[in-house]
Amino acid sequence: MPEELEAIVRSLLQKGKKVTAVKVVRNRTGWGLRAAKEFVDKLEKDDPYTRPAVSEFELTEKACSTLKRQGKIAAIKLVQQRTGWGLKQSKDFVDNLAE
Repeated sequence: MPEELEAIVRSLLQKGKKVTAVKVVRNRTGWGLRAAKEFVDKLEKDDPYTRPAVSEFELTEKACSTLKRQGKIAAIKLVQQRTGWGLKQSKDFVDNLAE
């Protein structure tokens, strides 16, 4: 997804639609406004992008909470959005929490 998202954002930036690009990033990743804007700004400047850091403690806490309230699939999706990991790595992370 990161390459696809990057291509979409670059296309929007070429059309002068920076605000739309930030909205797309927020919708696809679940990131806050600041992280989404930083992502778009870095792509606009052609700086190498670094995903906003997610602390393992925060990720574990949010994933556990989501697992209890909404179930395993929702927790896996949350982990994918917060980390950019693939399905297997996210599922393994959630499976370890469930044990």
